[in-house]
Amino acid sequence: MSTLNKFLTELGTNAKLMEAYKAEPVATMEAAGLNDDEINAVQHADMDKVKELTGGGEYAVVVHNVKEHNL
Repeated sequence: MSTLNKFLTELGTNAKLMEAYKAEPVATMEAAGLNDDEINAVQHADMDKVKELTGGGEYAVVVHNVKEHNL
């Protein structure tokens, strides 16, 4: 599982991580070890890029929900 996959899985299940992400999204992603491509894809809710980086699946849904609902 990639770092991005792990981060998105945890983001969807860990309230403390979600609070940190809401307060400082880029810093939280950097601290989790995401690279610039991963950070940009999440930050801009680029679903195609997220799918490419994660291998598809549920991870793009997490990014979409975070962006769409301003979480």
